[in-house]
Amino acid sequence: MSIIEDFKAQSAIEYLMTYGWMLLVVAVVGGAIFSAVGEETLVEVSGFDGEDVQVEDFAFSETGNLRFSIESFDSEQVTIQEISLEDEENTISWTGDLDLGSIGSNEIIHISGVEEAENAQILDLDITYDSGSLEDLSVSGEIQGTLEIEDDVNILASKPEDLQSIYEDLEGQGEEGEPYQINDVGELQAIEENTGEGTYYELEKDIHAIGTHYWNNGKGFDPIEDFEGSFSGLENEIKDLEINLPNTNTVGLFSDTGSDAVVTDIGVVNADVVGKDNTGVLIGRNRGEVSSSYASGGSVVKENSGGLVGRNTGSIHYSFANVDLNIQNSGRTRAGGVVGLNSGEVNNSYSFGDVDPNDDAERVGGFVGQNWNGGLIENSYSTGFVDQGGQNIGGFLGEDRPEGTDNNNYWDVEESGQSSSDGAAIALNTEDMQGSGGPSNMENMDFINTWDTVEDDYPILQSIGEEVQLDAR
Repeated sequence: MSIIEDFKAQSAIEYLMTYGWMLLVVAVVGGAIFSAVGEETLVEVSGFDGEDVQVEDFAFSETGNLRFSIESFDSEQVTIQEISLEDEENTISWTGDLDLGSIGSNEIIHISGVEEAENAQILDLDITYDSGSLEDLSVSGEIQGTLEIEDDVNILASKPEDLQSIYEDLEGQGEEGEPYQINDVGELQAIEENTGEGTYYELEKDIHAIGTHYWNNGKGFDPIEDFEGSFSGLENEIKDLEINLPNTNTVGLFSDTGSDAVVTDIGVVNADVVGKDNTGVLIGRNRGEVSSSYASGGSVVKENSGGLVGRNTGSIHYSFANVDLNIQNSGRTRAGGVVGLNSGEVNNSYSFGDVDPNDDAERVGGFVGQNWNGGLIENSYSTGFVDQGGQNIGGFLGEDRPEGTDNNNYWDVEESGQSSSDGAAIALNTEDMQGSGGPSNMENMDFINTWDTVEDDYPILQSIGEEVQLDAR
């Protein structure tokens, strides 16, 4: 098996911006950024012992795409100057000026046109790079990939232009019992063509949305507005979604959901969502019903921001968030691990994410920032670290004003770094919440029908898979 002579290697940005709609296979190696699909994927990377630059992933697709990630392990700025790949017959070279960054930074390299990989491909790889003031350093080694996979993943590197046609071609009828079927991120975006009441959608499989990083000139996925329909994730996940709208209010996968909307059984994983007022990974402003859903990833927001939902006037049940919130504004802030501003109902849910406000930010909590106008929060807990800001900073709830209902809620006083919380939430030590300590100390939470204990870990919800919850922690 060989590489055709005139192949061209490109950086991730060059390749994605050039080809737009494309098929790639990506593989998982020890928690790296790629995701496996289809049948079993086996990948080995060997021979790279360089202290500054390492190859993190190496995978072939059946349709002739090679993809790998180069990661920096240097405290200095690393700039890749040349990459050379060689097999027994041919050599391909990439020459450029790719700024890789310092420790932890990575870039994806793509090569198109590689012959079909049926068993294994072994390549000699040489990388020439600069590190700070040192130039023309090099690292060499052998990389080997073994790939057995049924289908390629459809990763769209630009927002589809004709969403109406995509919508019209969706399988299903959009009715209860025969919903529209969503199979990729383009079809997910096409939901915006019909968000009306009584329209039903289902996510048929995990969606890989890493290409949204390049959509709309870096602004990412367009939040789905005014959603009044029903969306069921069927316990599937949307992975690597990016939304970058720092000056836009009401931002999330769904920007806002109406009173008749239902969003259930969906996970949004490794999301990177940036917005302003009313921002959440799943929903910016929720007026409908959310159940058995979750979010993980990073969210950089300003006001009324939550890991799952920015502002809630509807209901949220049996859900969780593990999103680290980085609150960039000061003063008028409502930020919480699950919900920023709540005047609806939140029950039987939990948060693991850390909340990092500015020094003078207000109304910040590990679970809800502000419970407003009689909002209800019950049978829930939070564990995330809450950094000290200005006023009304709490381990579970920042501010309860005017007084709402806060029943049977708990927070980890050790992990949160906060000894107090507004409302009636109860502070517990870590050991009092984990394992058998949960039923003993988290009174009135239903450990028969709703919650399960985990040895040496916090309670999990019965409505979401155990492995999913533990992997998200």
